[in-house]
Amino acid sequence: MKQVRLCATMTLVALSSFIALPIAAQPEYRLLVSSRNSNSIIQFDGQSGEYLGAFSELASIVLPQEVALGPDNRIYLAARGNPTIMRFDRQSGAYLGEFSTGYDLAGATKMTFGPDGLLYLSQWGGTMSAAPSKVVRFNASTGAFVDEFTDIAINRACGHAWDADGILYVASFGDQDVKVFDHDGRFVTSLIGPNQLEGPVNLWFDSIGDLLVLDWSKAEVLRFDAQGAFKEVFINELSAGEGVAFGPDNMLYICDWAANNVKRFDPVSGKLIDIFAQGGGLGAPNSLVFIPNDLPSSAKNVQADNRNKTELRFFPNPAQSGTTIELKLPTATNVTLELIDSRGKIVKRIKGESSSAAGNHRLNWDGSGVAAGLYYVRLQTNAEQLMYPLVLRP
Repeated sequence: MKQVRLCATMTLVALSSFIALPIAAQPEYRLLVSSRNSNSIIQFDGQSGEYLGAFSELASIVLPQEVALGPDNRIYLAARGNPTIMRFDRQSGAYLGEFSTGYDLAGATKMTFGPDGLLYLSQWGGTMSAAPSKVVRFNASTGAFVDEFTDIAINRACGHAWDADGILYVASFGDQDVKVFDHDGRFVTSLIGPNQLEGPVNLWFDSIGDLLVLDWSKAEVLRFDAQGAFKEVFINELSAGEGVAFGPDNMLYICDWAANNVKRFDPVSGKLIDIFAQGGGLGAPNSLVFIPNDLPSSAKNVQADNRNKTELRFFPNPAQSGTTIELKLPTATNVTLELIDSRGKIVKRIKGESSSAAGNHRLNWDGSGVAAGLYYVRLQTNAEQLMYPLVLRP
């Protein structure tokens, strides 16, 4: 497998100035966690881990498995007991209806917005003894069924990830291995066998191309090289882990299914930092996502003046080799722009921290060498943080 080389060129030009009032805002995130045993999505403060209440207790949710932030900034939920993917408003948690159409899911498990702009979903099977099912794809904008992507069914399929060459890896909980598929969904090989894995549920690649596997049964995160050779036990301070995300602090967060909490780890050493979130009826947590708040709590009852708002937009979106990013800054401030992936991990710093004048600014970013997929552009100023989705196509 080839490693991704990330490169970027940019030009930042001040277009105009205008008078603006300071923004009294602080960066705020919420952490959403799917709670399997309470059939709900629970929210916590993204900085402190404090319990904030239920995000959704929709009565029709049955065995939630994966909560995700979509390219439209809405929340998506896959659940073992529901035949469709559900969609929710990101801010209020209001149920927006069934999203996926044209295909009845057979025990949905993990889903990812893929590098081709489609939504990929693994399936466990309709019952504990159901026949294996294939990874399926849906249109990420309309929810319309596209196809059964993998040419073979996968025994209790769980998490999936793509390597730098766009090859798909899928965790098979039932076969206790990781299956590899080419760009057309054809089965290539089984990587890492049952002698090394007992219950793989989540996969991701690190910056040097190593494959990290969260094993629910072994309660460990194991590291393998690109060929599947075992390198180390990276994390072992879990009871039964399922669900992984990188936080806005760039730390690694893992749901501890058996301990009913979310643990925070150092992403370099793998050492446990703390129990970040727990309580509120959290039962068998199995996925998590950090989402930015549109307004800080201190300003929730204040009507914003559009002339005094920080704005971030980019075009084209979806993009192929790059995009134009436009900023509107009401006051002079330090600015940092970062590209992060769907797990919250920083992929590229587009613009390092530097001072920018009040006014409109334009940045031409060349994303050549960045793998296709769903990303988020994160803007950090002295006063606030904004984040919006960006889709890079092959």
